[in-house]
Amino acid sequence: MKQLKNFYLLAGIIISSSTVLAQIDEGSIKYKVDLLDEFTGLPVENLMGKIDWQFEITFSMDKSSVYEQFTTEKNTTYLHNKESGIVLSLHHEFGKKFLSYSQSQGNSIKHLGHNYGDTIVTKLEETKKILGYNCQKIVLDLGSQVKATFWVTDEIEIGTIVPGSPLALNHPALEYTFEGTGMKEHFVATEIETTVSDYSTFEEYIPSDFNIIVPMGIYDQNEFIQDSTKVEHSEFNFISYPKHPDGLKYLYDLFKELPAYASQKEDFMEGEDGEPVYLGPSSILISFIVDLEGNLSDISVLLAPNKEIEIAAKEIMGEMPRWLPATIWEEPVSADMNLTITLPIGK
Repeated sequence: MKQLKNFYLLAGIIISSSTVLAQIDEGSIKYKVDLLDEFTGLPVENLMGKIDWQFEITFSMDKSSVYEQFTTEKNTTYLHNKESGIVLSLHHEFGKKFLSYSQSQGNSIKHLGHNYGDTIVTKLEETKKILGYNCQKIVLDLGSQVKATFWVTDEIEIGTIVPGSPLALNHPALEYTFEGTGMKEHFVATEIETTVSDYSTFEEYIPSDFNIIVPMGIYDQNEFIQDSTKVEHSEFNFISYPKHPDGLKYLYDLFKELPAYASQKEDFMEGEDGEPVYLGPSSILISFIVDLEGNLSDISVLLAPNKEIEIAAKEIMGEMPRWLPATIWEEPVSADMNLTITLPIGK
């Protein structure tokens, strides 16, 4: 469901197939959103409780902003810098606040990958007016799993991307239906403004109470063992992830004194050659936060072979010195971390 959610995060999906010059390149669009059960046709709120789903896009020549509130406890703001192609995502979810960055891929519909099969785009002759704008029907068949229908106008140019997905957009759909996985999402524009009243909507500042999410692979000991020259780095040169003051090798060496794990019979299966194949457990997964000063907090061992190793790993984390904090544009930010430690396989 999480992957599918990426495709309906943005109701104003762009289909950049028209040759007509856009007349409007600044303003905002508000949408009404209904979430229906695909089989009964009933609003999901009748089945799951009230869902307060709000959706709004604000756009200019240089930047765009997407705001989505899915429930009273969950909202996301996406800020897209069109010149750099960088998208800042600010997520507020059930009391937790975190941020991430992604890179836009240009104004086109891209292949959606093996999860959805081949994407077939069909531009139909059907047209209709929505809030006075001419719209043409376009259907996306995302493999055999999901289907999306858009009523697209080329009289408005948003020039933004669909956050978290391969889809990019240029002209908005003023009505949009997404069907799949038993749910049907229907977006329809209710209000269009042709000017931006508040340009602060596009400010790319980082709120102090938001944590950056560090990708799990950055601090995976198994990857370091395979390539000891591995250096922690970010996809973006303006981001620096937290660092142990003595480096990666020293960090992983701290866990060499963990209690030994004696593997059990159920940890193995018979391979094709008749030899035993080890299934695990062979790693420890630790989550924690590195704050603005480099202090570690909220240390939790999410995965460990047994309680003894779990306690020992947590003690090692608790005795660590301060780390070098993460920075964005050289300004410290708190970071959500995951550390994966690879254990030697017992006899």
